[in-house]
Amino acid sequence: MSSVVHLKWGEEPKADDSYVMITRLGRIRGEDYYVHTRSNRSMGEARSWADESFASLASALREAETVANRSGADIIYVRMP
Repeated sequence: MSSVVHLKWGEEPKADDSYVMITRLGRIRGEDYYVHTRSNRSMGEARSWADESFASLASALREAETVANRSGADIIYVRMP
């Protein structure tokens, strides 16, 4: 199981870590959560794992855990603007 770390305002993840990040985007109809991954194998580039959004933080966390298990990431960062 991966560790979940909530980033503070302006805080960035460690550059040398492989990680999964959850971001939030506010919409008129509510909020959407997105799951991104960064691994040392992906040349340091953060990218979306899928083009889908999640309606709740709980569902995004479930997907992030699945992605972290697949990619070998030990940390799931949560960034809320």
